[in-house]
Amino acid sequence: MATSTDPADRSQSLKSDLTNTMARLQGVLHPSMPSMPAFQQYLVALKHDLALFVSLSKEWSSIHATQPLSLMFPDWPLLEEYIYELMRYTMIHDHLIQPRPVLTRTGDLYEDLQSLQQFLEDQCVLHGIHLVNQGQQWQDMGLPVDQDCLHQAKQYFFSTCRDMVESVYNALTCDGYTEKMMDCIVLAFECLATTHELIGDSLALELLQLCLPWLAIYGQWSVQQMEMVTPRSRAHRSDMRISQLLDYMTRILNSCHRLFQPSTTYTLDPVPTVSFATSLVDMTFLVVTALGQHSSSQHQNYIKRSNIMRSSPFAVFYLEKSLFDFASSAIALYSLMKESNKLYEQKMMSLLHVMQEDQ
Repeated sequence: MATSTDPADRSQSLKSDLTNTMARLQGVLHPSMPSMPAFQQYLVALKHDLALFVSLSKEWSSIHATQPLSLMFPDWPLLEEYIYELMRYTMIHDHLIQPRPVLTRTGDLYEDLQSLQQFLEDQCVLHGIHLVNQGQQWQDMGLPVDQDCLHQAKQYFFSTCRDMVESVYNALTCDGYTEKMMDCIVLAFECLATTHELIGDSLALELLQLCLPWLAIYGQWSVQQMEMVTPRSRAHRSDMRISQLLDYMTRILNSCHRLFQPSTTYTLDPVPTVSFATSLVDMTFLVVTALGQHSSSQHQNYIKRSNIMRSSPFAVFYLEKSLFDFASSAIALYSLMKESNKLYEQKMMSLLHVMQEDQ
């Protein structure tokens, strides 16, 4: 029997197919988690219906440009959100049931850390809050959730983070406190913070305690680098170097703020955190001193250059912005930690005092 090509018949057929497919999608709920083979079949059927619904919707829109799906489904805004969450559900589970990727090592620790951070950020975009809340949103929707699968994924990300920390620790032991290793410390803390946000669990105390001394090391190194920027250096180069050090320290502070949330249950070792706070105060004093020297020599005329960042007024402006960002991050971390570490609070009050004197 020949298929009718009448647009009206096709329109009616599309409407019927869309309605039936939506009914199946709304009936995918499971009271409990099925066995893994059954769960995989469940995902295959769900993905098939989702793909079919998308295809039918596109065809409907091409025929009825002035008749949106909301006319067919009065509660379409909620249904659309439901469809998107089902798509996310299938996409995440496709990744969860696949073998875990093995991150390749290039032999360049800094490059490996950059790749790891990008990988972790991509995973945060993919998984959203579902690893953090143990798939609670899916459970609330009535979808089956494999807790073992979620736990294995979290363990994988934690193990990946742990391997990275051990690599940085070993490299610091072998290579010493070079500038490249200091850059690796910045990236390492960003990877730690991203992993923490991805899996939602407080990182193991022994892992975090291993990294805490890096705060003191990085702070002391940054102060030494600032002190090495002498007045004999070209002014714009001195300012840009100090701005760079401030920007990197701001990244450390932001990572710490993401790590040391009130929900964490461990007690931090006060020694490295207080030493770190001391370095923050010293850095602030050095920057304020440098800005004061610029202020006293404002009457001098600067030679214009083709590169605006080589013009001292622009370099000073960038330095002031870097100091503002640095101070904002330091104060945010101070607000987070003042209840649990009184010595840290005292040091940060010194920083605030230095900042106030510069007003």
